[in-house]
Amino acid sequence: MKRFAIGLFLLFIGLGMLELSFFGGLILSVLGALPLLNSFTSNMVITNNAGQRVNIEMSIIEKDKVQQSINKVNVAIADAA
Repeated sequence: MKRFAIGLFLLFIGLGMLELSFFGGLILSVLGALPLLNSFTSNMVITNNAGQRVNIEMSIIEKDKVQQSINKVNVAIADAA
């Protein structure tokens, strides 16, 4: 929620600045858009054999990297069995 609020604030300031300084407004708008995009996250819970749970929060932008990691873990589990 904190990233979303910061991104929204910077985005609105940047859009308001476009009339005064185009490049300054553009830079602030881009700096505001990045936290907005990263504010949408997904949680992955990993449970080991002892029952310990580990929560990992990841950005949905990095979905492909996460899917590759999950595939590697599944292959390693299948090879061990």
